[in-house]
Formats: sequence, structure tokens, C-alpha cells
Amino acid sequence: MKAQGGGRDHQLFGQRGALLEAEGRGRPQFGIRRWGGRLWGRGGIGLCHARKMARRRRDVKNRTRTCRAGSGCLAIWTDRSTIRRKMKPIGVGRAAMSRIVTYYVFLNSPWSFMGGAPLAQVAHAAGATVEVRPIDLPRVFQETGGQPLSQRPKARQDYRLLELARWSRRRGLALVRHPDVFPCDERLAAACVMAHRAEGGDALALATAFGGAIWIANRDIGRRDVVVDVLTEQGLDADALLARAEGEADRWAAEREANTVAALADGCFGVPWYVVDGEAFWGQDRLDFVAEALAGAGE
Repeated sequence: MKAQGGGRDHQLFGQRGALLEAEGRGRPQFGIRRWGGRLWGRGGIGLCHARKMARRRRDVKNRTRTCRAGSGCLAIWTDRSTIRRKMKPIGVGRAAMSRIVTYYVFLNSPWSFMGGAPLAQVAHAAGATVEVRPIDLPRVFQETGGQPLSQRPKARQDYRLLELARWSRRRGLALVRHPDVFPCDERLAAACVMAHRAEGGDALALATAFGGAIWIANRDIGRRDVVVDVLTEQGLDADALLARAEGEADRWAAEREANTVAALADGCFGVPWYVVDGEAFWGQDRLDFVAEALAGAGE
């Protein structure tokens, strides 16, 4: 099997290790190379003559060399002893990177709550992973010129209620439009979400459940007993998760701060805020576009 690239010929091994003869002089080096958007090294092993290398770098410590033989080829060469056998081709690039939805969430937000279950469906259909990142929305407002609800003009507050009614009907939710406590102090709940995510749990489901406690059950998630109830209702070990959330409070506060900084860097000015492969989407009414972005990954 021979591949052309940048005026340079490269001979390849087949999957069964059959060596194809290479013309010319020079000792062949074996290793892994990228060709046409795929990484060869799982499924094929590259072979290149030293005298045909356009440019070459040698890393004495790691005993590796890099070969660039034109715009179509990037080869990384190493000793025979490091060659891995019985390997299969794997895709690299945009298709692999874009299977993640970065989700910046404020648990108090009714829009984040109403978009939680649909986001899970979109991600499941696309085989994508949702990275749940709780943020400090008041700080985002301060940095981007947003206003807390109580400071907005009456016309905007009235229209918000109209939209809440419309979208709660669309989502089939019996939304409480005026919770008794709003906004809640969500720091402990957010710490539980981050701790659960760190353990490999379903952070999206937990974040959505905390939103439901506010907007369906009309409860204050700033109260520890309410947090315990939500964790228990989700089938989690409330004592263990709370012990980690409270015992590592500084860690989760720092992570929430880092999430907020990252959200601002990603252009966030409201929630829910989704990012797919560098493209941002604001609002749960933009989930159709999130689905399209995931479906188009790798094109």
C-alpha cells in the first residue's frame, strides 16, 4: 500500500505486518503517522527513508524523530521496540473533539431547569457527553452588563412571566412562576453537583433535579435538609456526597470560580449556555441548534 503526500512516497505495513519493499537507500524507521485526517499506528505502521525526509527533528531523550514530508503528512517515528501490534485505525480531529457539550448552568435558573431533560435527550441521541459546569451568574451579569431580575424594567419582568408560561406548557411542566424563595443560595447544591461529577455521576440529572426542587416543588435549595431530600430522591448516598461537598468546600468554590471565568471566556452572558466545538448557544430554546451542531460534527 503506497500513499502520496507532498511529493514524498511513504510505504505502509498492512494490518498483518506484511512489509512492502521500500525503494532507495537509508534505514527505515517505524512508528505512527497521520494521513488524510486519520492516525495510522492503530491499523498500519508508517515507513519512511531518512534521506527522503523534508525536515527532521531528533529528541535524544525520548529517542523519537518527527518527519514532515509536505502538507499532507505528519509522521512521528520511534524505535522498533515501541511499536504496538494488532492496532486498528482511529479517527482524530474535529469528529472526536466535538462530541462534548460544555454546559454552563445556574441552578436557580428556570430556563436551565426546563432545558435539562431535553439537553440529556439531545446528548444521548448524538452519543455526546455533557460537561456540567455550575457558575456564578450574578458575577457574569456584572461583567457583561446584565441585570438581576429585581432590577429589570417591569415590561421585561412581565414578558419573562409570559415566556415562562409558554415554555412550561411546551415542556409539559407545572411550573411555579413565583417561588417562595428566589434566588436561593445554591452554593451547597452546586458543590454537590461538582462532587457528583468528579465521582463520575450524572451531574446533569442532579443539576436538573435541584432546579425542579425550586420550580416544581417550591423548595429552597439553600437549606441543607432540602439538599439532602433532593440527593435521596435521586437515589444517591446523601451523607457521603454531602460530606465530600462540605469537607472540600474550598475546592468546589474554586472550581465554580474557574467555571465562571471559563464561561466569560466562552462569551457567556446568560444561562443556560452551551458550547459545542467552540460554537456557543444561549438558551434552552436553542437546543435544536445544539443538536444540529452535534449531528454535523466531523463534516
